[in-house]
Amino acid sequence: MKKRLFLFAFAALSFNAFSQLKIISELRFRTEYRFGYKTLPQESSLPAFFVTQRSRVGMMYDQEKYSLGLIVQDSRVWGDESTYNATSVSGDPASVDLKEAWLKVRPSPFFTVQIGRQEWVYDDERLLSRRDWGNMGMQYDGLLLKYKKSDIQADAGFSWNNRDENVFGEDYRYFQTLYYFDTLTQSIKSIQKESLSKIKSLNFIYLKKTLGEKFHLSFLELASLRQQPGTPDVFH
Repeated sequence: MKKRLFLFAFAALSFNAFSQLKIISELRFRTEYRFGYKTLPQESSLPAFFVTQRSRVGMMYDQEKYSLGLIVQDSRVWGDESTYNATSVSGDPASVDLKEAWLKVRPSPFFTVQIGRQEWVYDDERLLSRRDWGNMGMQYDGLLLKYKKSDIQADAGFSWNNRDENVFGEDYRYFQTLYYFDTLTQSIKSIQKESLSKIKSLNFIYLKKTLGEKFHLSFLELASLRQQPGTPDVFH
């Protein structure tokens, strides 16, 4: 039996104090009253009222040959903490996440390579967007290749997702636990239900031709891969 182990080298880059360092911070509160959002209410439905808070802090470091980005995000609904006492909420570390963490290298003046957790935003954000209207926003773990010279731009993005450091297989299914009351045994029981599958892989090609200050032509081709429900190794 052959055992194979693939290792990727990581280059640690030292900072230059005279290069550009930008500190980023954001604090956003949003109050929502929902009664009919996503689905029509029933006669017995009650309205929902809550406040969401999004906090971001990070840095962007820019040098001639490479750039670094790191943004930490805390997204929560007021009062959603799982650790609490009778008079207050204490905290929930699960709401803290890594918004962005990427490295961008410029091998030439026209070509860049960006790898890590990053935003993919193009044109009017209809297909690839940061989706900041939601509290969590949207980001991708992937590799982005960018070419730009004069009025021509060509980008290509690649991603391959896993939920763990798998030893075998590519199972990317997620399950949620549902509880119900069994009238026969007069007890609470649970079942595992498969959730809507996440995107296993998202890849795209983007082409853009600038025609002037206010006009341009662009082309965007997407190729996504999802796991077939009920199967650990079938994707489409």
